[in-house]
Amino acid sequence: MKHLLKGVAPVYTLVIAYLSLTSLPFPIPFELSFQDKVYHAIAYSIMAIVWYFFFYVGYVSKFPDYSWNIKNILEDFSRTVVIGAMVLSFIIGVLIELGQGYFSQNRSMDIFDVFANVFGIIIGAFLLYVISKMLQIKKS
Repeated sequence: MKHLLKGVAPVYTLVIAYLSLTSLPFPIPFELSFQDKVYHAIAYSIMAIVWYFFFYVGYVSKFPDYSWNIKNILEDFSRTVVIGAMVLSFIIGVLIELGQGYFSQNRSMDIFDVFANVFGIIIGAFLLYVISKMLQIKKS
């Protein structure tokens, strides 16, 4: 389980980077003007969450007696770890947008995509916090 949690974040990030820098292999039948911003928010919400698990597992692996599982990680919310996950997710999002602007022929850079990414990152961090509080209340 530990290796799975540590492996998901890099793989997920590579998949998002690939999908963001290449043309989609399938046409989207219809798209609303803001629909891609929703995709960005969802993708980066998930990204912040998987990087949170990545960093948290790395942190608790220093403590061999820690009885960790996903529930414990969610219950023991770490503001430091979530800030690290948020900052890394933001940097990745900005680098991908720059890559779209300078290296991709099929994509273009859009500042509103960055705003959607930030919104998603904040939602991901908020979800982690709320789940943590809910588990702590249930525990007591």
